[in-house]
Amino acid sequence: MLQLARRLSLLLALLAASRLLAEPSAASPLNATALFAAHLKVVGGEAALAGIDSVVVTGTFSLRGQEASFEFRARTSGAFLLATRGPGDASRRYGRDVRGAGWVDQDGAVAAMSPGETRRWGLLAFAFLPHTQYPWRSALADAVCSEFTQGPDQLVWVKHRTRRDFPPLLFYRATQRVRRIGPFELRDYRFTEGVVVPFLIKHGPEARFVVKSVAFVAPLDDAQFEAPTTGAADTSANRGFSVSPSPDEDHARPAASADGADGRSQNAGSQKP
Repeated sequence: MLQLARRLSLLLALLAASRLLAEPSAASPLNATALFAAHLKVVGGEAALAGIDSVVVTGTFSLRGQEASFEFRARTSGAFLLATRGPGDASRRYGRDVRGAGWVDQDGAVAAMSPGETRRWGLLAFAFLPHTQYPWRSALADAVCSEFTQGPDQLVWVKHRTRRDFPPLLFYRATQRVRRIGPFELRDYRFTEGVVVPFLIKHGPEARFVVKSVAFVAPLDDAQFEAPTTGAADTSANRGFSVSPSPDEDHARPAASADGADGRSQNAGSQKP
């Protein structure tokens, strides 16, 4: 009888142990550095990204019912040039040269761009060159993470308590991809040239970039990012497409999307938007 009781006790202990092994372990604390590294891995991996220095992106840009064509050039050094051409050939170019100085050219009227606006437009490059050594990457270890649910998605919101130059990041918990960086919401991820990039980028509730082509190219020449030397700023002109988020926009917690899109990955190859 005693032997039977011992066997029963041992059996119960084994069953309890098996249940513990079957249960998922407690979730590890959210870590911004690990989330960022996971994003780099799922969009291509270090090997594929390491060989990319420059990108040229083309497509259409729409704002409040108006549509323009756009071309975006960027390098991992931080230099970029965004050019739009809208109705009546109204043009606007936003740039940052290789020295880090920002400028804007509106129909030939050239002016310096504020550091904040230069930094925001520079975040557009993250969609295509996420492996760039952005200055704020050094602060990832001190960023605060919080998890929440929005519709069918589990999301992780990452921001820094003190650094204003740190862009808030929103990650999909399941896919580990970035859904939003600063004012730019990244949607419709697709496979192209060995990596995965978004083909739809929303900029606030009324503006969006629809990507038509992405080409990773040899290092672009420094001169392409220099401000034009002719023309003077005309602050009364407001032609073209000027989209500048308010200083606090980048640090607001995201609200539910009006269109209900969840941004799930699409491995669409050469499919056009």
